[in-house]
Amino acid sequence: MSQKPLRIGISACFLYPDSERPYFYTKTLLYAEESTLRWVMGAGGFPIFLPRPWGAFDLDMLVDQIDALVLQGGSDVAPQSYNEQPISERWPGDPIRDEYDIALINKCIEKNVPILALCRGFQILNVALGGTLYQDLDIQNPSETDHKDQDLYDGCHHKATLIEGSDFAKLYPSSSDICTINSIHHQAVKDLAPGLEIGCLSKDDDIIEAFVLKGGEDPSKPFAVGVQWHPEFIEDNDPNLLPRKPLMDALFEAARARQS
Repeated sequence: MSQKPLRIGISACFLYPDSERPYFYTKTLLYAEESTLRWVMGAGGFPIFLPRPWGAFDLDMLVDQIDALVLQGGSDVAPQSYNEQPISERWPGDPIRDEYDIALINKCIEKNVPILALCRGFQILNVALGGTLYQDLDIQNPSETDHKDQDLYDGCHHKATLIEGSDFAKLYPSSSDICTINSIHHQAVKDLAPGLEIGCLSKDDDIIEAFVLKGGEDPSKPFAVGVQWHPEFIEDNDPNLLPRKPLMDALFEAARARQS
């Protein structure tokens, strides 16, 4: 590599003590999905797994070690994190992980560390900036579009529309306005947070699928881009889905601009 690799922070997924788990069943486990790590490394970045602050290592020290942040997908966001109560006991969310993610987001924005947010990461970024979520699309905003199929998992695809003229659409200058994305979520952005610009909508029901933090093209201002889908599960040369490469390219470009 001609340049020193960028240090890309990876937010943690959480598993809590579980007596039915056959290993470490009394322990809290933090983990990363391997496809995310491989995507970062394939782009030339060095992934740095970010634990919760502990001892002498406070949040400032952790964030100072990275050039950019990738917010992973995973568990539901707790309704209490956006000042609502759960509409079903099936979806309590993960308030502990919410607190961790929101603190990371706020610190990265404070320090102008670029952010790429994926699925749950996209949702918690919206919440951290003052937005809200649909707790369950089938109940609160039903449509004929399947946003999640447990059997198909990342094989569940649907059409989406890039918003012409948006900063997000500028990442895909050669793509058609109508694209196809994977979809593995039952929650979604309801009220968009101030400062975010919609970049992509689900074609048939207008669910927000991507946004960009306004002003992110200016290296002196925070950069954040979020997508509701899972680009980490897409092969680089997949002809059927919206390419993932422009997302990581944009994150790296913002990180390099911040360095200079």
